[in-house]
Amino acid sequence: MRNLILLLSVFFSIATIAQDTGSIVGKITDKEYNNEPLAFANVLLKGTSKGVSSDFDGLYSFEDLGPGTWTVVFSFVGYVQQEIEVEVAVGKVTEVNVALGAGSVSLDEVVVAVSSSKDSEIALLLEQKKALAIQEAISAEALKLKGIDNAAAAVAQISGISKQQGSSNVYVRGLGDRYQNTTMNGLSLPSNDVNKKNMDLDIFGSSIIENVAVSKAFSSTFYGDFAAGNVNIDSKDYTGDGYLEVSLGSGINSNAAGKDFVRNEGPSDFGFYNRYNNNPFAIVLAHGVDPQEAWNPINISGAIEGGYSFSFGKESRLSFFGATSFKNGFELLEGPARDFTNVLKTDFPNVREYAYNTTTTALANIGYRINPKHKIKYSSLFINNSADAVGYYGINGQGTNRDAILNTDEGFYVMNAQFNQDMIFVNQLTGIHTFEDKITLGWGIGYNNVFSDEPDRKRITLENYQFALDGDNTTNPVFYTNIPFDNQRFFQSINDDELNSYINSGFKLSEKVKLNFGYNGRTKERRFQSIRYGYEILDRDNTSVTDVNNFNSIFDVSNINIPKGSGLYDLIVLNPISNEIGNKNRPGLPENTYTGNLDIHGVYASAEFSLGEKWTLVPGFRIESFSQSVAYDVINIRPDDPGFRSVYENIYLPSLNVRYALNDDSNLRMAFSKTASFPEFKEVAPFVYESVTQRIGGNPDLLGGLNGTGATYSDIYNYDLKYEWFLEQG
Repeated sequence: MRNLILLLSVFFSIATIAQDTGSIVGKITDKEYNNEPLAFANVLLKGTSKGVSSDFDGLYSFEDLGPGTWTVVFSFVGYVQQEIEVEVAVGKVTEVNVALGAGSVSLDEVVVAVSSSKDSEIALLLEQKKALAIQEAISAEALKLKGIDNAAAAVAQISGISKQQGSSNVYVRGLGDRYQNTTMNGLSLPSNDVNKKNMDLDIFGSSIIENVAVSKAFSSTFYGDFAAGNVNIDSKDYTGDGYLEVSLGSGINSNAAGKDFVRNEGPSDFGFYNRYNNNPFAIVLAHGVDPQEAWNPINISGAIEGGYSFSFGKESRLSFFGATSFKNGFELLEGPARDFTNVLKTDFPNVREYAYNTTTTALANIGYRINPKHKIKYSSLFINNSADAVGYYGINGQGTNRDAILNTDEGFYVMNAQFNQDMIFVNQLTGIHTFEDKITLGWGIGYNNVFSDEPDRKRITLENYQFALDGDNTTNPVFYTNIPFDNQRFFQSINDDELNSYINSGFKLSEKVKLNFGYNGRTKERRFQSIRYGYEILDRDNTSVTDVNNFNSIFDVSNINIPKGSGLYDLIVLNPISNEIGNKNRPGLPENTYTGNLDIHGVYASAEFSLGEKWTLVPGFRIESFSQSVAYDVINIRPDDPGFRSVYENIYLPSLNVRYALNDDSNLRMAFSKTASFPEFKEVAPFVYESVTQRIGGNPDLLGGLNGTGATYSDIYNYDLKYEWFLEQG
């Protein structure tokens, strides 16, 4: 079947659809009635038989126009006729907005703008009316008009999509991250958080967006792992004169202002960590556990963007666009935290966490139009996301632990200081090539690289913390030492590499029948490792904590138990370099590792049938091969576990999209499709991540069970019914 799919992908990629044409769209308003939309105005292309009438929203469009100069004639009974010369470019939309009236029209009442079809709000609205799938989009023009500054806020403007207040979580039809897909320029994007499937959309500022489109119904061009929808971001193209913009901003979080803010020792103010080349054992010896005081918690932001383009001869054009930005944020979070499974294990009624977050982004686009029939675009995106958090659990002495060593469960306290950094590199090369009036080839290839690290998390656990608050120097907290790793340093590293591509083709048989063929695929590898060093307190009863803000006085390297019997603690590692040197006060090897591989390759075909003036049917079919494996060596697997899982499946995914045009301003849409839900790496890798109040781990049996013969994915049947009513724009 692998060979069959490969042959089919080669065969289907021979040709595609696209024409060596451009479009004219626009809106006609009535200047005699406060510029309300003017319906049923006549719009003609002079010297041809082509003509249309504006709809109830005053909108009109001409598609499939050859490049060159066209004269557009606007008329309405009783109003002055207008003629405007319009230049049409291949692959572009020329937007001409006109206000008609009884008197002559001045130049400032005619607005002509040339853009891609995805940058124009009117073009997107017309496209949505005519779209064959259930899809909604918001353009760069609308982002500016509505003051929207990022992609997350943009999609929240679309019906059926909501954004969780105070977070970057976006819900499509009530379903969250697990059931969505995110792409840029039609190619897969990695997540900026390995615990999530999709990239946070608020990373994409409006200055780098051409448009954001949300497809709520499946079509054969999408990967089979589809449930809630697909969010695609088209990065900005620039074809105008040179420009440069610089912006700066600042702000204050009222919850954080005036507080004695603390941060981790080690990370820079810009969210980078510079000790990755150092051995974790050396870091533990050289650096303490206490957080450090932070400078005034003032949020700052800054951005630089610019573009330039120039022509070669009459047909070629080279364009450049670049944008970089930085922003940070201080937060003070307070509230309860609990570990509750079958019973309440730990309870912290009062938690205080100091959080410092940064985001650095850089985007570069280079576009080269060889001639009107051939265009290539290169896009490069860099993102650095960091989260620096210092949390104090049980700060008022009321924290409880069901498994406490002491007779009382009270006074349980945890200090957790961790830094998480995600660096993402996205590189894409796409092209569109037109060979005949009805044949075009579109393709894209992308490479994504992700480094996700949690370097040197410090966690210190105490009992009898209430004694730190009583002002009595004779009573003090003690370390909680159920196991040596209750007081620990933790290091985790994840590296993802992904190669993805697509090739899309089609053929226009007639005005009523269009065919579409294509292939898309992705290959991804993940490498994971983690290691802990535990502080084994040798005599906890005689090692009381006199100052809860100065743990370094105890965990200083001078107090390590070398030679034996001379110190306060031993450093314990589970996986020693060799049994001969042992696992105390020596560097170790990673205690948890896994490698995951994912291969998805699909070919598809669809057809578009126009039945009369009202009905349009788009049946489609996708064949997809899915291969996933994970090999692991972790500390918590059962004895009979082979340490490896691998599955391979071929799935067959039909789809049908139907549009019935009730009138010019309303559509009835119906869609049916079969899709699938595949497990993520984090869901199948048996490594257990331990936060203060949670233990989260994967289950390798999701990949076919212990013997590989069980279920590997879930079938999803999607039924969609949508009524669209395009109201008049005010």
